[in-house]
Amino acid sequence: MKQKIDDFKKNKINLFSQERLKSYSLQEDKKDIEIQLKRHSNNLNLIQRITKDLALIEIGTRNLLDFYMKEKYKNDDWINQEAQNSSEFKIIIDKIKNRYDNLILNNNQLLSNLTIGQITKIIREKDALNIIFDFKNINLKKYYFKNKNRYKNRRPISKKHKADIILSLLVNIRNRSFHWENLTKLRDDGIPRLSVENKGIYTTIEPDKIETFLKDILNEIYKE
Repeated sequence: MKQKIDDFKKNKINLFSQERLKSYSLQEDKKDIEIQLKRHSNNLNLIQRITKDLALIEIGTRNLLDFYMKEKYKNDDWINQEAQNSSEFKIIIDKIKNRYDNLILNNNQLLSNLTIGQITKIIREKDALNIIFDFKNINLKKYYFKNKNRYKNRRPISKKHKADIILSLLVNIRNRSFHWENLTKLRDDGIPRLSVENKGIYTTIEPDKIETFLKDILNEIYKE
């Protein structure tokens, strides 16, 4: 077995997996492994560059929600209170507690273990999107020329809806990044895979606009 493992290690394709590398191939170079490996490396470099911004956004969003919940409900232990009111949320909190051998965890300790997906879900459920965030000045066309800033009736996308779209894209980027997935992948029609549909509005981010998108979110969260 040791020899088989050693032989397996000698082939980079085995270590990255053929399926993973396929996502980096285009029609004209789908058999060129070296190009696929280079694109894979470039994608990891991109993830490395945006990791700090993703962390800052996640930390800031988590603490914005914490402040909002404490202020609105006048309860510094709102997470345990929410767990009592929601069986779905209780399952999440119980899993966190189980990881710590059921130690008594305070609100801050529980908060730090919630994922950005769970945090944004609470923000939506509490109808706090347009209270916590103000993305009205963000131009979605900045990230892909076919994105819409208005509904079909020409009314501007509402502040709440735009925040919902932006958070959906953020969670998408975060999850893909931390699972080392291809952020640069294009569909067969050439449109970036990094897209979300929200209430009939399709919003996309070009791979070379990801860093700009995250900086724009940071500028809203960490205002001077």
